[in-house]
Amino acid sequence: MSASHHNSDQSARIRERIAREAARLIARGKASSFHAARTRATRWLSQQKLGSADIPSQEEIAHELDALSLTNDWDQLTKITWAALQTFDWLQICRPRLQPDWLDTRTADGVTIHWIVPRTLLEKLEQAVLSHRISVTKRTVEDGLTCLDFYASGVPQTIFIWKGDWPVNDEQPLCCTIAGTEYRFIDPAEALKHVEPATDWEELLAESDVDEDGDWVAALQPLLQGLENVALDSQEHPEGNALYHALQVFELGRDKHPYDEEFLWACLLHEVGRLVDVRNPVKAAERILQGRVSERVLFLIRELPAAQELLRGDLSHKGLRKADSFDELLDLARCDLAGRVPGRQTATLPEALDYLGSLANAWDEY
Repeated sequence: MSASHHNSDQSARIRERIAREAARLIARGKASSFHAARTRATRWLSQQKLGSADIPSQEEIAHELDALSLTNDWDQLTKITWAALQTFDWLQICRPRLQPDWLDTRTADGVTIHWIVPRTLLEKLEQAVLSHRISVTKRTVEDGLTCLDFYASGVPQTIFIWKGDWPVNDEQPLCCTIAGTEYRFIDPAEALKHVEPATDWEELLAESDVDEDGDWVAALQPLLQGLENVALDSQEHPEGNALYHALQVFELGRDKHPYDEEFLWACLLHEVGRLVDVRNPVKAAERILQGRVSERVLFLIRELPAAQELLRGDLSHKGLRKADSFDELLDLARCDLAGRVPGRQTATLPEALDYLGSLANAWDEY
């Protein structure tokens, strides 16, 4: 390998970033060896030619892996990445840039997600904040540079409003120093494109030959078990992970419609899209369940957000009242909103699936 083109400080920072990313890949089970993790991390994090001084040793990667284990940084980083995806969904109209190295700007108070938008799009930013009901605090950082501080998806975030030159293309980073801290802002789509689900559920389901007339319990149990590893927004879901939420919704749904098998499946399955795409979980759920559950289950999951808006008084979806399962749809929305209580007793997943299996067997016998 050739000599590095960077000075010693630059090489040290590059090695640290590559070692940290390699450690995360190993911790997630995405790489089976130090060599594979280092190669993949180098490919992701640097498009420039690197020298031997820029590549971390196995010991440096092991050190970062130990740090992840000791501080639970991986759990925190998963939450932070999810929060960044959620914010990017409504902020992208403002052409934002994102500081991708969460730990590089960590303070004693923890990690803050940093964004930057051009001042020329300030009006769009204000409209986006207003339309998405984001509560922000405006402050001046330095030399007239202002920012908006807010708390979303359980993570503190800051949007700097940049009045200087803006990169002419998405590939070009915006590097600057703000209040003594160096930042390197890049295109969020690039920063977040390597976010992958722990299991490729779409591929897993595609390989199965189970359809809507087959054994739903056997086909969908692994999918539901995966929800235990899906963290939800702690402000909207103080109860915890997506599986616990789904089981609460199932229990509430069983009280309302104890013999409606399709309704109860919708109660359990309504969050499975988050396993594939947290930015658009409803469409993801419909995609992975298509052909594997009934059209009525898909309808209940697909229209759940609209039903929740109807419960809030938004009449833009009043056409749903003509649907055959409109009453059950509203009940699903009510159960979804009510199934967010920390510590509530619920059935276990095997118990819920046994109950659904008993309903299916009863219908077969009938």
